[in-house]
Amino acid sequence: MDANVKQLFTPQEAEHLMERLLALPFEFRSYKRYNKKVSVPRGQLAFTTSGITYNYTQAGGTPTILRFADYPFVESILEKVNSDTGLGFNTVLMNYYRDGADYISAHHDSTVGWDKAVGFATLSFGAERRFVLKSDKERLVIPHVAGSLIYLSYEQNQSYTHSVPKQLTVKEPRVSMTFRKIV
Repeated sequence: MDANVKQLFTPQEAEHLMERLLALPFEFRSYKRYNKKVSVPRGQLAFTTSGITYNYTQAGGTPTILRFADYPFVESILEKVNSDTGLGFNTVLMNYYRDGADYISAHHDSTVGWDKAVGFATLSFGAERRFVLKSDKERLVIPHVAGSLIYLSYEQNQSYTHSVPKQLTVKEPRVSMTFRKIV
Protein backbone atom coordinates (compact mmCIF):
# COMPACT_ATOMS: atom_id res chain seq x y z
CA MET A 1 0.00 0.00 0.00
CA ASP A 2 1.21 3.47 -0.83
CA ALA A 3 -0.10 6.23 1.39
CA ASN A 4 -0.35 9.67 -0.12
CA VAL A 5 1.59 11.93 2.30
CA LYS A 6 2.45 15.56 1.64
CA GLN A 7 3.95 18.39 3.69
CA LEU A 8 1.23 21.06 3.37
CA PHE A 9 2.48 23.62 5.92
CA THR A 10 6.02 24.62 6.89
CA PRO A 11 7.07 23.88 10.48
CA GLN A 12 6.70 27.60 11.29
CA GLU A 13 3.20 27.79 9.78
CA ALA A 14 2.19 24.59 11.57
CA GLU A 15 3.45 25.92 14.92
CA HIS A 16 1.51 29.18 14.50
CA LEU A 17 -1.68 27.31 13.55
CA MET A 18 -1.25 24.89 16.47
CA GLU A 19 -1.28 27.83 18.91
CA ARG A 20 -4.60 28.97 17.44
CA LEU A 21 -6.09 25.47 17.32
CA LEU A 22 -5.36 24.92 21.02
CA ALA A 23 -7.68 27.85 21.83
CA LEU A 24 -10.71 26.11 20.24
CA PRO A 25 -13.46 24.72 22.53
CA PHE A 26 -12.59 21.01 22.35
CA GLU A 27 -14.96 18.69 24.20
CA PHE A 28 -13.90 15.76 26.32
CA ARG A 29 -16.89 13.45 26.19
CA SER A 30 -17.89 10.17 27.76
CA TYR A 31 -20.36 7.46 26.82
CA LYS A 32 -21.80 4.26 28.25
CA ARG A 33 -20.30 0.93 27.23
CA TYR A 34 -21.51 -2.24 28.90
CA ASN A 35 -23.24 -0.07 31.53
CA LYS A 36 -19.97 1.65 32.44
CA LYS A 37 -19.03 5.27 31.83
CA VAL A 38 -16.07 5.45 29.43
CA SER A 39 -14.18 8.62 28.54
CA VAL A 40 -13.23 9.28 24.93
CA PRO A 41 -9.39 9.28 25.09
CA ARG A 42 -9.03 12.64 23.29
CA GLY A 43 -10.86 15.93 22.86
CA GLN A 44 -13.09 16.48 19.83
CA LEU A 45 -14.70 19.23 17.81
CA ALA A 46 -16.22 19.36 14.33
CA PHE A 47 -16.70 21.99 11.64
CA THR A 48 -18.96 22.08 8.60
CA THR A 49 -19.92 24.33 5.74
CA SER A 50 -23.42 25.79 5.86
CA GLY A 51 -26.20 23.26 5.40
CA ILE A 52 -24.02 20.15 5.72
CA THR A 53 -24.47 17.81 8.67
CA TYR A 54 -22.62 14.63 9.49
CA ASN A 55 -23.24 12.13 12.26
CA TYR A 56 -20.06 10.58 13.61
CA THR A 57 -21.17 7.10 14.66
CA GLN A 58 -18.04 6.46 16.66
CA ALA A 59 -18.05 5.84 20.39
CA GLY A 60 -18.98 9.01 22.19
CA GLY A 61 -21.26 10.31 19.46
CA THR A 62 -21.02 13.53 17.52
CA PRO A 63 -19.20 16.45 19.11
CA THR A 64 -20.49 20.00 18.80
CA ILE A 65 -20.40 21.07 15.15
CA LEU A 66 -19.32 24.64 14.42
CA ARG A 67 -19.45 26.55 11.13
CA PHE A 68 -16.22 27.21 9.24
CA ALA A 69 -17.45 30.74 8.49
CA ASP A 70 -17.36 31.57 12.21
CA TYR A 71 -13.66 30.61 12.46
CA PRO A 72 -11.88 32.15 9.44
CA PHE A 73 -8.47 30.65 10.29
CA VAL A 74 -10.00 27.13 10.35
CA GLU A 75 -11.80 27.90 7.08
CA SER A 76 -8.45 29.01 5.57
CA ILE A 77 -6.98 25.59 6.46
CA LEU A 78 -9.95 23.92 4.70
CA GLU A 79 -9.38 26.13 1.66
CA LYS A 80 -5.68 25.22 1.51
CA VAL A 81 -6.47 21.48 1.79
CA ASN A 82 -9.12 21.79 -0.94
CA SER A 83 -6.82 23.84 -3.17
CA ASP A 84 -4.06 21.27 -2.79
CA THR A 85 -6.21 18.15 -3.22
CA GLY A 86 -8.99 19.45 -5.49
CA LEU A 87 -11.44 17.25 -3.57
CA GLY A 88 -13.95 19.76 -2.18
CA PHE A 89 -14.01 18.65 1.46
CA ASN A 90 -16.84 20.25 3.47
CA THR A 91 -16.52 18.82 6.98
CA VAL A 92 -13.72 18.28 9.45
CA LEU A 93 -13.51 16.33 12.69
CA MET A 94 -10.74 17.55 14.97
CA ASN A 95 -9.10 15.39 17.60
CA TYR A 96 -7.06 16.94 20.39
CA TYR A 97 -4.48 14.60 21.91
CA ARG A 98 -3.18 16.16 25.14
CA ASP A 99 -0.10 13.92 25.06
CA GLY A 100 0.91 10.39 24.08
CA ALA A 101 -1.59 8.79 26.49
CA ASP A 102 -4.48 10.04 24.30
CA TYR A 103 -5.16 7.87 21.27
CA ILE A 104 -7.66 6.50 18.77
CA SER A 105 -8.01 2.75 18.29
CA ALA A 106 -7.86 0.98 14.94
CA HIS A 107 -11.04 1.63 12.96
CA HIS A 108 -12.57 2.31 9.56
CA ASP A 109 -14.26 5.70 9.28
CA SER A 110 -18.02 5.53 8.91
CA THR A 111 -18.84 6.30 5.27
CA VAL A 112 -22.53 7.12 5.71
CA GLY A 113 -23.20 10.20 3.57
CA TRP A 114 -19.71 10.28 2.01
CA ASP A 115 -19.08 11.20 -1.58
CA LYS A 116 -17.78 7.78 -2.64
CA ALA A 117 -15.41 9.36 -5.17
CA VAL A 118 -13.59 11.08 -2.28
CA GLY A 119 -11.88 9.43 0.68
CA PHE A 120 -10.55 11.43 3.59
CA ALA A 121 -7.50 13.49 4.44
CA THR A 122 -5.96 13.96 7.86
CA LEU A 123 -3.74 16.92 8.71
CA SER A 124 -1.57 17.00 11.84
CA PHE A 125 -0.33 19.83 14.05
CA GLY A 126 1.84 19.69 17.16
CA ALA A 127 3.64 16.57 18.33
CA GLU A 128 4.64 13.92 15.81
CA ARG A 129 2.59 10.75 16.27
CA ARG A 130 2.43 7.39 14.53
CA PHE A 131 -0.44 6.96 12.06
CA VAL A 132 -0.89 3.21 11.61
CA LEU A 133 -2.60 1.58 8.62
CA LYS A 134 -3.36 -2.12 8.82
CA SER A 135 -5.01 -4.77 6.68
CA ASP A 136 -5.05 -8.55 6.94
CA LYS A 137 -1.81 -8.68 4.95
CA GLU A 138 0.20 -5.60 5.84
CA ARG A 139 0.92 -2.87 8.36
CA LEU A 140 2.26 0.57 7.55
CA VAL A 141 3.43 3.10 10.15
CA ILE A 142 3.56 6.71 8.95
CA PRO A 143 5.27 9.37 11.08
CA HIS A 144 2.56 12.06 11.06
CA VAL A 145 4.55 15.25 11.48
CA ALA A 146 3.23 18.76 12.03
CA GLY A 147 1.86 20.26 8.84
CA SER A 148 1.68 16.98 6.92
CA LEU A 149 -1.43 15.71 5.15
CA ILE A 150 -2.23 12.02 4.68
CA TYR A 151 -4.88 11.13 2.09
CA LEU A 152 -6.68 7.78 1.93
CA SER A 153 -9.16 6.93 -0.81
CA TYR A 154 -12.64 5.62 -0.08
CA GLU A 155 -11.42 2.13 -1.03
CA GLN A 156 -8.37 2.36 1.24
CA ASN A 157 -10.65 3.31 4.15
CA GLN A 158 -12.66 0.16 3.43
CA SER A 159 -9.57 -2.08 3.16
CA TYR A 160 -7.39 -0.70 5.96
CA THR A 161 -8.00 0.29 9.54
CA HIS A 162 -6.17 3.34 10.81
CA SER A 163 -5.18 4.36 14.32
CA VAL A 164 -3.07 6.73 16.38
CA PRO A 165 -1.81 4.42 19.15
CA LYS A 166 -0.58 5.48 22.56
CA GLN A 167 3.00 6.77 22.68
CA LEU A 168 3.69 7.43 26.33
CA THR A 169 7.04 9.06 25.57
CA VAL A 170 5.22 11.91 23.77
CA LYS A 171 4.59 14.74 26.24
CA GLU A 172 3.38 17.46 23.85
CA PRO A 173 -0.14 17.98 22.46
CA ARG A 174 -1.29 17.17 18.94
CA VAL A 175 -4.35 18.29 16.96
CA SER A 176 -5.47 16.33 13.91
CA MET A 177 -8.02 17.51 11.38
CA THR A 178 -9.81 14.82 9.36
CA PHE A 179 -11.50 16.18 6.25
CA ARG A 180 -14.46 14.54 4.47
CA LYS A 181 -16.83 15.41 1.65
CA ILE A 182 -20.44 14.79 2.65
CA VAL A 183 -23.20 14.80 0.05
